[in-house]
Amino acid sequence: MRPKTMYYLLSALMAIGMGTTCVAYGPFLESLGLSYAEFGLINCVFWGVVISAELPTGALADGRSRSWSVAMSGFFFMISATVYFCAQGFWTALLAEAIAGVASAFMSGAKQAWLVDSLKRSGLVDDALKKAIKKTFATDKIIAGSLMLIFGVLGNWLSQFGGRLIWLPLVFCGFGAWLLAWRFMNGHGEPDNKVTEFEAIRKSFGLLRQSRSLIWLASCLILFGLIVSFNHYWSVYFTNLFGQNGSSYIWFVMYPAVPIAGFIIRSRHILNGREETGILVALLITGLGLVLMTASNGLGFVLPMVVLHELGRGMFEPLTDAFIHHRVDSSYRATFGSLQSLIGRTGFALVPLGTWFFLRGQPNTNASIAMVWLVCGGLMILGTIVLYVLRPRTK
Repeated sequence: MRPKTMYYLLSALMAIGMGTTCVAYGPFLESLGLSYAEFGLINCVFWGVVISAELPTGALADGRSRSWSVAMSGFFFMISATVYFCAQGFWTALLAEAIAGVASAFMSGAKQAWLVDSLKRSGLVDDALKKAIKKTFATDKIIAGSLMLIFGVLGNWLSQFGGRLIWLPLVFCGFGAWLLAWRFMNGHGEPDNKVTEFEAIRKSFGLLRQSRSLIWLASCLILFGLIVSFNHYWSVYFTNLFGQNGSSYIWFVMYPAVPIAGFIIRSRHILNGREETGILVALLITGLGLVLMTASNGLGFVLPMVVLHELGRGMFEPLTDAFIHHRVDSSYRATFGSLQSLIGRTGFALVPLGTWFFLRGQPNTNASIAMVWLVCGGLMILGTIVLYVLRPRTK
């Protein structure tokens, strides 16, 4: 099996498993008795675990094996989904999120580094390698986005027969990811020159200190963490406005923006060699959409703003992946990806913590959610302006 095919298959498995949960996630937490503030608290724990585990798991991926790291991610996602399937309240939901945090940390950095070094071993170098990396990441976004769209609607339909059922596909897909990595990915995409875990960490910190471009990108990743406020509450917000079937309709209209963004990035003539410009545009329209979707409760106005928000999100990830990976040496590529992710995901942990603090004692209403989105979107727009001024002028 070709490395690109394995990479796309791995992403497809995770998109199916995650996609089935994404639309019904908020209503499922409500069914367990969690308040909107507790939504933020358990997700703060999730991101806290991810941050704590990022660097050790990235170093293990470079020092031991990237395919082993991906396999461990699939295993822990399977366990997390099983715990959620059996969850009874706040504490079991918290446990499931913590295990999912470990799973995400094992996947972070290792998957992308595995792909880049697989492409490199196929004979691609310099500009050809850069173009192949961007094209593959963008194609991956198209495939994953399309599957998330389909299975998000399917998951919402499945939840009508029992909210817990949305977790079963992730159990099987986690097992499938483990099996794929263990049996087929092993032996591909490993570093050109093996280094110890400690050496990989030392080199990663050294590169980050020396590169103004990578420090700037880390700031972009921190700012991007403001989107997590939308992740937590969109399904309950739109269910309250338009009903459960209405949230499926919202999802079916908004999520095609993600594969559309992949098509934009995949183009040979758009943003080629100018990833920083695309990153700033992605941040700006993501924040703008988040602010404007609170301005009206009318479906005709809300939908375009949600699509705008998702378009920015869909552009951001493949651009940042391409920006990072052709600047980093093979021997510590997964470790550096984890370090960059660790720094960037600080925002993903602080935003739900702030949301929990802000919403304590507040009623579970759409007005509370709208205020959170307004603040987060406004901060993202202001931050983008600052990052534009500070953008790297040379590669």
